Amino acid sequence: MTNQIKYFLLCLIFVFGNVIIQISMEQKGLNNEMVNGYSPTSTDAFDYIERAELVVKQGDFVNAFKDGNRVPGYSLFLIIFYYLSDTPLLMARYVQIILSALIILLSYLTLVNILHSYSKAILGSLVVTLWIPFYYFSPILMAESCSIFFFALFIFVLSSLNPTKPTAIIYTLPILLVWLVYLKPNHIILFIPLLAFLLLKIKGLTLRHLVGISMFLTIMLIPWAIFLSVMNNNLILLSTTSGLNLYLGTGVDIDLKEDPNSLMSLTARKLNLRDEQIITQTEQNVKNMTKQEENVYRSAVAKEIWLSRPINTLVYSLSKVFHGFGFSLRDSRDLLLVILFISSVVFSLYLWISRNHREWCLFFWAILLVISFQMFIYLPNQRFKTVIFDLPAIMIAIIGMFQFLDYSFKIVSASKFWPAKWKP
Repeated sequence: MTNQIKYFLLCLIFVFGNVIIQISMEQKGLNNEMVNGYSPTSTDAFDYIERAELVVKQGDFVNAFKDGNRVPGYSLFLIIFYYLSDTPLLMARYVQIILSALIILLSYLTLVNILHSYSKAILGSLVVTLWIPFYYFSPILMAESCSIFFFALFIFVLSSLNPTKPTAIIYTLPILLVWLVYLKPNHIILFIPLLAFLLLKIKGLTLRHLVGISMFLTIMLIPWAIFLSVMNNNLILLSTTSGLNLYLGTGVDIDLKEDPNSLMSLTARKLNLRDEQIITQTEQNVKNMTKQEENVYRSAVAKEIWLSRPINTLVYSLSKVFHGFGFSLRDSRDLLLVILFISSVVFSLYLWISRNHREWCLFFWAILLVISFQMFIYLPNQRFKTVIFDLPAIMIAIIGMFQFLDYSFKIVSASKFWPAKWKP
């Protein structure tokens, strides 16, 4: 049996073991209820499920999605299980467990493509196996678990790209990106890291390819934009939630009791950001508005807040970014996030300076930039960051660590103090 087969089988054992562990540890969340004791605050699940049931039971796609409050991807994912099982929500949870475990296999295959070493790839996949945030969302009926899987698939396809013959794979990438956008609209920001990677990976990348990818992406998103725009008599590209997220991102409506020890809450309390007058006035004004009208109105309120208190809002926004990467330091979980952030940045710099895997460094930095911007402007929830930052960060840290170890071994083995019989 070759090493290739041995390590592949070992990776499958990791996947199978991960599924078993998830099922045993997440029993509290494995039922057919919309929301359960596993994560009782995940109320977004109600919205996804109600839209799915409106399509299944009444065949009414238009009323399910015309408000633009949700893109249809995840609800369509749920709809599949209504036709396959009498307990569709339970079945969806089990499928999400399997999808999340397959991140391990995709990570292994990605690292094989990058490092060209089965032994190093299996060690890297072990790190992914142990990264609990990837699997926390499995029993929760929201888009995160599916998003992490498809983003892992996106990265695997990136790693499979042949720079001399890119056409065979390059147009698969916008298809995956579109599906990620249909799961969560904020994933459109991944277009920037994608372009950054391609510009460095494919030497002499032609304008034709860039235009082709952009047009392909646009064409696949146009039907949704037309649907929303016609339904709302207004131009809407992806969703009607940006205004709310922008408004909540200013801190005037922060719940200081929800997470009192977070860096955001501490900053908001110190700067006295919560403003009952703005909250009352805003909630009163949006009562009879459509989602699109509310979106426009809340965006205007958020802009006014930025203009009226720029320094305080700026400081608060920075605290959101630091919180997202774990610098609230509330517990061991936050500490692990900080370690991941620092190690990934340090190893990315090392790889760039040593002229190794620079396309992945640029991809990682672009991810870091866009997710930081998202947290700075909108909501800083760590679950949003987990989906598109953690896996590239783990990858770049693993790649950098092995590169550093290889270089250190060469230096040591070349030393005159190294026993001759141990030299390679």
